[in-house]
Amino acid sequence: MIRSASGARWLRAIDALSPFDSIAAYIWHRPPLAPNGGTSLGLALGTVAALLIVWLMLFGLRKRDYRSRLGTLRGWLSAHVYLGASLIVIGTLHTGFEFGWNVHTLADVFMLSVPTIASSSRPRAGPC
Repeated sequence: MIRSASGARWLRAIDALSPFDSIAAYIWHRPPLAPNGGTSLGLALGTVAALLIVWLMLFGLRKRDYRSRLGTLRGWLSAHVYLGASLIVIGTLHTGFEFGWNVHTLADVFMLSVPTIASSSRPRAGPC
């Protein structure tokens, strides 16, 4: 349960980038050719995915800035987990489920391998 205003702020951000909204847009979108990353929806989802990746990388910088007033580290970690989980869906919808032997599929495999490796690793003792 979210009890603070900062937690509600992240909840609104996550709701705006909800994978359910992306799935609904993907189902509604009827491109003239097969769905792929080059359609208008594919480009929009790709832009959202790229911005999410940049934001997720900023968590590493925030973790090391002890005097930051940009929210609590716990709030950043929570947003990092939830937005990272939504990136899996948004990034996959961006591809239009077209996978082949190319650099785009390799980038998708690398993007999907990060949460897989992180979730299977043993947690360290101590904060974050």
